[in-house]
Amino acid sequence: MESLSNEEPNVQIGNLILTWDGDRTKVTGQWQMNIDGHLGANLSFNNDEGEQLGFVVFNGRYEKGLPTFELMGAGDFTSYSTVKFHVGYLNGVIKKKQPEYEHGIAAVDDGNMPIIASFRNNP
Repeated sequence: MESLSNEEPNVQIGNLILTWDGDRTKVTGQWQMNIDGHLGANLSFNNDEGEQLGFVVFNGRYEKGLPTFELMGAGDFTSYSTVKFHVGYLNGVIKKKQPEYEHGIAAVDDGNMPIIASFRNNP
């Protein structure tokens, strides 16, 4: 799986596919969790200027493995340039700010949640 570089060793996300579906964007991808646990996280999709176009949220109990996911976000953000993976908590532990990893263009920290990964869209 081509995945986001990150500092959280127990969660990886990759193979993202975005499709426009009416008034929402469907985000399909794979993720790998190395432990069972409760995860609160989001993927934030941004344009070339670092402005957020849209986001999707993970919130629930997930089992370790390499499952696929499908999430819906409001609006059309299929033309994104960068995506950031933000983890707010894992198994009840609030995550501290992690180093930011950039690929391609600069990423902007919105200050809301710790950034643990960033990568450039390769259409």
